[in-house]
Amino acid sequence: MRSSTSGEEEAGPRVATILVERGMVIVKKQPSWGRWPKFHIKKPRPIMRRATEKPATRAQCRKPWCEIRTRSLQSPQHQSPNCNAAHTMPLPYTSPPTAKGLIQSLLLAAEGEAFPSRQLVAAGALFGISENNIRVALVRLQNEGLAEVSGRGCYTLGQGAQGLGQAISAWRHVEARMVPWQGQYVGVHVAALARSDRTALARRERALQMLGFREVSKGLLMRPDNLDGGVGACRERLLQLGADAASLVFGMHTPCEQITGQLGGLWSVVQLNQRYRQTCERLQRWLDTHHQLPPDQAAREAYLLDKVAVRQVVWDPLLPDEWVDAPARREMFALTRAFDAAGRDIWTRFFRYSDGD
Repeated sequence: MRSSTSGEEEAGPRVATILVERGMVIVKKQPSWGRWPKFHIKKPRPIMRRATEKPATRAQCRKPWCEIRTRSLQSPQHQSPNCNAAHTMPLPYTSPPTAKGLIQSLLLAAEGEAFPSRQLVAAGALFGISENNIRVALVRLQNEGLAEVSGRGCYTLGQGAQGLGQAISAWRHVEARMVPWQGQYVGVHVAALARSDRTALARRERALQMLGFREVSKGLLMRPDNLDGGVGACRERLLQLGADAASLVFGMHTPCEQITGQLGGLWSVVQLNQRYRQTCERLQRWLDTHHQLPPDQAAREAYLLDKVAVRQVVWDPLLPDEWVDAPARREMFALTRAFDAAGRDIWTRFFRYSDGD
């Protein structure tokens, strides 16, 4: 067996460097009789990047580039050196979108209009998602009935997502659904429904949460009766969101003290008011400074912030004004609408740039 010490010394560091950058560690085994030395890969461990830096954690070693990039925008001390120093607003942590999640969000934002596949690919590239992953996700969404072809190279929401899409698209007018509270409640009883079908169970729980229902006893959920249309409208909206048709929806005029005594902690009103004020501050600061950002970073941050803010509006329990900080809630809803309009303009310019216009 020939000995090539110089060759191994030159090849070894290059291989080790490549694998360390990907978050893996190379370990050289002892040679066995008649075989060349072998390499095997161990689980990621903390790696010293430089003598003056802290070791990378296991979680950082496993994160893909796009997620590390997204997390680097969370706070000023973790920003990229190329990032504009004047824009130091921390973003709320949200995991990078998956291919399916990004496509569904963009199709929902299109509100029924056809969305070109080339723009979906460009949006995926902004978050480190390859073109192949985008096209595979489109095929899977079509098979699930959540997306369908509309013209050559264009897509819209499929029939399976129309009900949920219409409910989510109405978030801009969510305040119009509230009416003055008269002290009554709406109840839903689901204890007799089967829980073996996990898909149906997830749809049911999502529908109840989106409509602001909270569980006061096993299988019994309730919310204040302050939505337009009362019990009948609640039943129709639950069915639209995917709840079981066998769910029992009814009005509650004088619930017992065992139920009313729990109402203060069911919706975490204090934390709800804090989120209203924090979202207002975050959105306003971004709107004041986003003109200083590069186009790709502005589009990326607009998507992440808008996703969090719109989700907060869609999932808001819409409690009576007497229960919450009503002015803060109105301000948050108004700022979310303004932010969504600004984000749409940013993404429109981004797509024009990606198309070469």
